[in-house]
Amino acid sequence: MAAGQDGKGMTTVPERRQATIAFCDLVGSTELAVRLDPEDMRQVLSVFRATAGAAVAKHEGVIAQYLGDGILLFFGYPHAHEDAPERAARAALEIVEKVSALEALPGVRLQVRMGIATGLVVIGDVLGDGAARDQAVSGSTTHLAARIETLAKPGTVYVSDSTRARLGGLFDCEDLGLHELKGFAQPQRVWRVLSERRTLSRFGAVRQRREMAPLVGRDEQRALIAERWASACTGAGQMVEIVGEAGIGKSRLAESFIAGLADQPHWLLRYSCTPHTRNTALYPVISQIEVAAGISRSDTPNARLVKLERLVTGAPFPGNREQAIPYLATLLSIPLEGSPYAAPADTPEWRREKTMELLRNWPHALAADQPLVVLLEDLHWADPTTLDLVNHTLVTLGQHRMLLLATTRPDFEAPWPPSPNRTVLPLARLDRGSRRTIVQHYLAGRAVPDQVIDQIVDKSDGIPLFVEEITHAVLESDAMDGDAPNASLPATVPSSLQDLLLARLDRLAEAKEVAQVASAIGRAFSRELLLAVTGFEEHRLDAAIARLEHADLIQPIDENAYYEFRHALIQDAAYGCLLRASRQGLHARIANTLLTRFPDFAEKAPELLAHHFTEAAQPKEAVPYWKAAGLRASSRAANAEASRHFEAALKQLALQPADPMNGPVELELQVQLGLALSAWRGYAAPGVETAYSRARELCHLMGDVAELFPVIRGLSTFYIVRTNLEKAHELALQCVRLGEETGRPDYQVEGYTALGYVIFYFGQLDEAVEHLSRAVEIYRHNRGETLVYPSAQDPCIASLCLLSHAHCLQGRFAQARATADEALALAARLGRPFEAAYARGYAAMLENLLGHPQAALDHAQKCLAISQERGFMIWLGVGTIQLCCATTALGNAPAAVDMLENTFAAWLAGGAKLSTPFCKAWIARTRLALDRRDGALAAVDEGLAASGESGERYMDADLLRVRADILLAQGDRCAAERDLRRALDIADQQGSTLFALRAALAIFTLTAAPADRQRLEAAAQSLSASVELCPDVAVAARALEQQPVS
Repeated sequence: MAAGQDGKGMTTVPERRQATIAFCDLVGSTELAVRLDPEDMRQVLSVFRATAGAAVAKHEGVIAQYLGDGILLFFGYPHAHEDAPERAARAALEIVEKVSALEALPGVRLQVRMGIATGLVVIGDVLGDGAARDQAVSGSTTHLAARIETLAKPGTVYVSDSTRARLGGLFDCEDLGLHELKGFAQPQRVWRVLSERRTLSRFGAVRQRREMAPLVGRDEQRALIAERWASACTGAGQMVEIVGEAGIGKSRLAESFIAGLADQPHWLLRYSCTPHTRNTALYPVISQIEVAAGISRSDTPNARLVKLERLVTGAPFPGNREQAIPYLATLLSIPLEGSPYAAPADTPEWRREKTMELLRNWPHALAADQPLVVLLEDLHWADPTTLDLVNHTLVTLGQHRMLLLATTRPDFEAPWPPSPNRTVLPLARLDRGSRRTIVQHYLAGRAVPDQVIDQIVDKSDGIPLFVEEITHAVLESDAMDGDAPNASLPATVPSSLQDLLLARLDRLAEAKEVAQVASAIGRAFSRELLLAVTGFEEHRLDAAIARLEHADLIQPIDENAYYEFRHALIQDAAYGCLLRASRQGLHARIANTLLTRFPDFAEKAPELLAHHFTEAAQPKEAVPYWKAAGLRASSRAANAEASRHFEAALKQLALQPADPMNGPVELELQVQLGLALSAWRGYAAPGVETAYSRARELCHLMGDVAELFPVIRGLSTFYIVRTNLEKAHELALQCVRLGEETGRPDYQVEGYTALGYVIFYFGQLDEAVEHLSRAVEIYRHNRGETLVYPSAQDPCIASLCLLSHAHCLQGRFAQARATADEALALAARLGRPFEAAYARGYAAMLENLLGHPQAALDHAQKCLAISQERGFMIWLGVGTIQLCCATTALGNAPAAVDMLENTFAAWLAGGAKLSTPFCKAWIARTRLALDRRDGALAAVDEGLAASGESGERYMDADLLRVRADILLAQGDRCAAERDLRRALDIADQQGSTLFALRAALAIFTLTAAPADRQRLEAAAQSLSASVELCPDVAVAARALEQQPVS
């Protein structure tokens, strides 16, 4: 990658970069060549080229090629100039003017026309040998400039729309409209540059450097943070989210506040999020612990463990330190073999739960000792598990002496709701006075004309990073030696941060190459890895690192020779000018170096190896590491990260040549993706069907019956939740058949569970109870807790939950309650949050069916607490719906109606259709309670329509009874009675004793007929022992007592 030069002093390393390309053509040259003697024509061309060359040199452009009577010009290359389009326009106007004024020979007047375009090019390939060496440029930008030049009239300068946009208000331009240009599919807008005019300010999105500059223009914002800190110190914890565009000064404000706490007793935790680790669970937390403990990669396992022990014992800590260290060591991938500690023997879910509990409570322990500041840098790049941790912290934040101070971009959508102790603090751009103060700080007393300072102030446009970087560029420029009293702002002043940073990189010679290698490694990098990848001698690398530090492009982040780019966009600028082949070669070297020199990366961070192999265009090598990363994330219940890793693996697998050996690999990846997505996004998430359907296709292609079961089991759940019950039924029967054929108890339990669910929703309660009970029986007899299942949840818990509902509808209320309690107990024993949310959601639904809204509310709130903390989207929906149902039953329909309808709409939007009849029945009840009768009737009709379409029939009787209530409210007794008798018939057919009781009670209340009384008496008598468990039984008894026999 080392740069060389050709005979013209131009860089010979091809680069991918933005540049402004210009074509200059001598008008009428053919006629002149015919008319003039060859020597005279040579003199004309010589004068033309000298005049044009002088103008190009003046504006620091480059003559890349002489094309007969034309010239190819580069601006912004080989050294970037942030105002390259302005330079090109100025040079072009000057060439047109000066050539037009020439009299190359007596009576020979010349004219030129010019075309300019700005955009991405690949530039730097050297063509020819010796004196004929020229630099080539590739890309559509070059062709656009050439086509525009042919449009230009003699003595004019035409530019592309992209160049015009970069000129801003600096030049007067005429819009020449859209033009069809050869080779371009779409018409291109063309402009004529008329003349230069007074400079106006402009800006772009840039990012803030870490170097401390005066904090100006932020007094109000800093005071607000201080106010929130004061509240936090009293025990009323606060969160402040500093929000603003890149470069606006978010980090600077946060650092200034923290610096101001130097004389106050406090704890400080720093969590830094990066784009390369946004799918690595808890990366900011792990990094913070390692830095705080002083752990380095070169430490032995024992040394790392000792440092962790010192950290844990040297600061306030929650609970038993000795019991916590194994969990923290596992989180940090510190092996415990040969140590005094035993590795945690818990399930992955329970181990994750205990680890998360430690991480949640540790800040609380610090805050109990003295007030705590938690700085969350670049929260928009946080991984889902870290966001979950923050979300949970917010739940109890108001009870601790803690300030969460986060920096985020405007497009970050916080996954937590607004709250009184959360403040969103947007940052605006700085005024002119504040900008001038920053400029003076960096000038450090150097004599600079006021007009230069004014130009910096104008061009920065209020973004602090622009002010700082433009001033740095001025100070590094030869034009600012201080000996020129009339000096003005050099034309290298940027109009965008990307160009500015590239200009600074171009001045670094060999250090630029080191920066590019580092940029491929990532935002943070170690000297050790950089040395291994570059192959430099140590003194040579250290000199380059020192130069990068001196240029404020990188900074050390610890004492172990780890560095980071001061800002992500600095890294992007260095990385962006590498050609694709260079990038791929670098990533391949990095990946192979990590494997050979740092083998622990394969176990600790397989996603990083996968990333580098992916970027190296080596999909065969990338797939196993993406797979390992997915399995590692799944084992830690980090399902969001696992899903992304498996998706990346599949994408890389698809890039490989067709190979029968890829089939089993893809099959495993698709199954794992289906499981991870089900747990993360919900059973009905669109990607779940895609993953399992493809896996099923692969099973059939390979004839692999053994792998078919997890696939059809996953699909059956998907189709149940999507209410394609016929298809789900077919798949469930296949599951049962495979379970019986293989004799595998895990398959049998899953198969009968799936079949029981489908049959229940069909409304066939007796058969559903038979299948679900069979699943529970097999589970109990085969130590089912020790088996591994191809589902997101334990199948016995799933069976017990729905079995409790079936018992309830059958009138076996005590058995229903006992079954639900057994599900809750099993979930607690297994220590799996997903199953705990599952059991709580179904328990809430059971209590709503029984008519105990307060108990339902309690279960729903617990379901929501677990689901919000863990990000279980499906159980967030279930818990919210059940909470709303209970709220309505408790007499507070106004508080429930909007939340219920919105949650159900979101439920449908997520792909789930299951329980539509149930939800519609409760929406109707809620609307009726608010006297919105028409809306209530519409909801029931929608529920019945959904039932008829999907076959989810178990709620039909209840829907008809609710419709009867609405019809009675509208005064239509006859229609109400018809619906009630239909409801009773359906309930009897389904064996739904509870719904039959409710329908019979409503009929008797309406008619008081002897036959209806006998029907109600029979129903009430059969349930007489359940008065305390089901309020409807007591209501029926009172109705019979109050209406004497006629």
